[in-house]
Amino acid sequence: MLQKRTIRLLLFLFSITLQCLSILQYLWKDIEVYSFNWFPQYITVVIISILLTILYYSIKARNYQFLSLLIRFVLLLVVFLPSGIYIGLKQFFLLSFLLDLTFFYPFPKNSIMSICSFMTIYMVSIISRFSAQDIPLPVFHDILYVFIFSFLAIFFFTFSKYNFDSYSHMVNRVSHLEKTIKKLTDANSGFQNYLQITEKKSTEDERNRIIREIHDSIGYTLTTVMMLSMSILESNELNIDNKIKKVLNNINSSAKSGLNDMRIVLRILKIKKEDKESDLSKLRKMVRAFEMATNIEVRLEYGNSPSNYSKEVSHFVFRLIQEGMVNSLRHGHATKIDVYLFIENKYLIISIWDNGKGFNELSLGIGLKGMEERLKKINGTFSISNNTTGVSLRIEIPMNKESLDE
Repeated sequence: MLQKRTIRLLLFLFSITLQCLSILQYLWKDIEVYSFNWFPQYITVVIISILLTILYYSIKARNYQFLSLLIRFVLLLVVFLPSGIYIGLKQFFLLSFLLDLTFFYPFPKNSIMSICSFMTIYMVSIISRFSAQDIPLPVFHDILYVFIFSFLAIFFFTFSKYNFDSYSHMVNRVSHLEKTIKKLTDANSGFQNYLQITEKKSTEDERNRIIREIHDSIGYTLTTVMMLSMSILESNELNIDNKIKKVLNNINSSAKSGLNDMRIVLRILKIKKEDKESDLSKLRKMVRAFEMATNIEVRLEYGNSPSNYSKEVSHFVFRLIQEGMVNSLRHGHATKIDVYLFIENKYLIISIWDNGKGFNELSLGIGLKGMEERLKKINGTFSISNNTTGVSLRIEIPMNKESLDE
């Protein structure tokens, strides 16, 4: 968008410059060969044309732009009616109009309209000259010069417009692809989060199902054993030996103790619903899901880093690596990513390399700002730079007693 505005500004300045040069061109010629001096009127026409040019470039409504060009075409007819011996006297004035007309219409309509406008102006000026007896005829080489110069200018303007349209189309396509990639990466991140939530929910559902199975089956069995042993001990009809009574009492006590222990364990399992798997242990699953969703080759190496961290650090490591990979896809369009975790001088180092397109000027977007805010909470830092193949991201997290999972 910025390049388009710059090109539009350059076109405006070039068009105004050509019209100003037409005044100098008029002054350079000896117009006293005519029986009158039309210079004040010519200045007035050029000033009106300049105002219309400002209007043309300051508004975006196509109808008003077309009206501005139409009035300028009429002014050109007035200026060139009739053309005398110096038929190229207002050549710059004509070129300014052809420039704006060429960039108003798309290719190839712009070249057709420019040629038709040029031919109309000069044909009308030459025909009308026959009714003006005091104006001398132009020489042949001046007419040839005007035609060659004008057609070369039309070709150059048309060629520039064609390349400008191609560039605009490419910019729009790249912008569309950027938006599509952003949507896909956001969807991928959301999908990964959904998988984690689903996995956690499935684990909890399975745990609850096992708890119910244990409670219903083993609990029922132990209760039955207790009831049978008690019914035998309390029966008055049976003459039971003391040794048997002692065994039955032991069976009843063991069943009751086992039932109480089982209920305590099930109650603990029921209360502790949080998934014991840390974010760090889920990292490989997240990387594999990212690879499947994006077709990007990701290499993950743990190095000498410990397997367990505190819950807070584990969560940060998981999110930072996820954000780094998403940035490599979204901004760098990478096809390969290397992720390394290792300990160096009591710091956990996370190094992310990719083979993306790199950057000319680093701008902290929402992702990098979020990464910076996350790291500040645990006194961490990060740096990002271009490498020989793409972009390198280095994250440093201090490792203290609070950082390790005891």
